[in-house]
Amino acid sequence: MATTPPRKTPRLPENEPTYREPPQLPEDIILTKILTRLPAKIVGRLRSVCKPWRSLLSKPSFTKDHLNCTTQNPDEDNLIINKFVTNSNRKYYEIDVLSLSDLSETKLFDQYEFQRDYPVIKLIGSIYGIVCLYINVRDRAQFVLWNPVIKQAKEIESPECDIDLCGFCWDEVEADFKVIACSYRSEGRFYSVGLVYVYSCKSDSWTMQADARSWQPGIRFCDDYDEVPHSGVPAAIVNGVPYWQYSQRFEAGKPVFKFEVGSGEFREVPKPDVVGVSDKHEFLIVNWKERLSALVTQSYFSLTVVDVYCFDEGSGVWSKMHNIGPNMSNEYKLLGCFKYGGEIVTDINGNYVCYDYRTGETKGLGNRKGRLLTGFSHKDSLVFLEGMKRYRNATPYLLEKGKNS
Repeated sequence: MATTPPRKTPRLPENEPTYREPPQLPEDIILTKILTRLPAKIVGRLRSVCKPWRSLLSKPSFTKDHLNCTTQNPDEDNLIINKFVTNSNRKYYEIDVLSLSDLSETKLFDQYEFQRDYPVIKLIGSIYGIVCLYINVRDRAQFVLWNPVIKQAKEIESPECDIDLCGFCWDEVEADFKVIACSYRSEGRFYSVGLVYVYSCKSDSWTMQADARSWQPGIRFCDDYDEVPHSGVPAAIVNGVPYWQYSQRFEAGKPVFKFEVGSGEFREVPKPDVVGVSDKHEFLIVNWKERLSALVTQSYFSLTVVDVYCFDEGSGVWSKMHNIGPNMSNEYKLLGCFKYGGEIVTDINGNYVCYDYRTGETKGLGNRKGRLLTGFSHKDSLVFLEGMKRYRNATPYLLEKGKNS
């Protein structure tokens, strides 16, 4: 019986290369040259791959390097806005992000399902990806420091005083996030800043400013007896410093002022010296390329021109940089501008419109529901604060409910 001879394994030619393991990049190259340049949301997802990755990508040193690499990336230029929405006989607050890269709007959260508790939510500011909110539910007030990317938040009980004005700032010397809470002092037909409390994230406590006991009469506003006092939310945050403007009109007695962390005092900032602008014209304080800037509007017949002024802190002088228009309808509301590119965003009859002063190009962001309350420059980050906790759906309002996951 014939047998089949065994198959012989073919021999490779002597010059045929053998398989080798691909070279591996050093860990420090992967961390410092590759992962630090990825968007924060993608890095947040990579943390979920495995425990070693979570540990590696959660180190404070990596978070700091990632923040430094993405700070001035135009693709990370966003506006975070607070809106009040009326929908099907229900009224609620909503926090959204407008993205410059794809001109889209992303809803971070709303408290639609909690609207029966009549919560009041104020957006106080955003610094290095940390969003500060003021929440009042049934006379229980608290501040919330929240990072939407890592879905963690920290609640701060408000000080025992009436809160009429609040702010969010960064103390460069102490490397510390701080929250400001103040009360108004009535002086007949005027208001002034009263007691001032400052919360430090490092010490996790409130401190009343020493000179606040004698009040701060230097900042006075509301020379109209029938006018409602300022809502108390900053108009812009520049280099970690909050700026308030009492009114968007060039009226006497309506100051622009800031809070100096070092001295613990409020300082008045002069308004732009604009020729031909009357009390009826409007302006808005914004952060333009990390400089205190003002968008000043002037109307010509049915069109509007927006002039952009920048403030020099050293000389205390405003300088006109450029203008846009006349190409805007009178039925508009200034929303702010993207910090790094300087594109101006307006609300025209419920439509968000973006204007690029360099190209003259106009881009529509579509029809958006809700009335804008405040808006700030915002960027995604991985910054974590001591005391933060992870909550279901990353909705800060759930802190009050105590529904932690």
